[in-house]
Amino acid sequence: MKPSRIYSGGFTLIELLVVIAIIGILAAVVLASLNDTRELSREAVAQQQMRSIHTAMEMLFNDTGLYPHKQKKYCPPHTAGGNEVSLALPSSGLVATDGLYLGWNGPYIPNVTDPWGSPYFFDEDYYCTAGAKGCDGFVADNATKIWSVIVSCGPDGMLGDDPSNPQPNNGSACAYNDDNIVYVLCKS
Repeated sequence: MKPSRIYSGGFTLIELLVVIAIIGILAAVVLASLNDTRELSREAVAQQQMRSIHTAMEMLFNDTGLYPHKQKKYCPPHTAGGNEVSLALPSSGLVATDGLYLGWNGPYIPNVTDPWGSPYFFDEDYYCTAGAKGCDGFVADNATKIWSVIVSCGPDGMLGDDPSNPQPNNGSACAYNDDNIVYVLCKS
């Protein structure tokens, strides 16, 4: 009599490879969607931080009578050369003072760095681009349509020149491009 084969109930090598391949594909899809979600959450954090910075600006004004650009108002917006202010510097008065804010009682906010590690800026003559978050699709088509904003340079952190839109060109403020995130203070 011939011994019979006993079915062990295991998986073949081909079946295991197919299952591993399917798991790998699913993991890649999940990781890709997580990266998109992380970026959206960073944008939401930036918007929340800019609201807090706006509150800090008002507290600075209540104590000193000046905003970070050392003026008594930022509305209505107006065009002025080099009026972009890094809110991380003592000259802005939010985290430290340069000594020129009489009545300063800060710091008014502990951190003015966006989720990508760049400083926020106050810009009194910001020109929106179509893709900038917070601009709601508004595009400045002439010099009379400017906004006073708090702005994050976004994921690229690009300062100064942007070949597709060369404003500003001083290298000390966010390049005007579609990955900027803005918090609008007032519009012209």
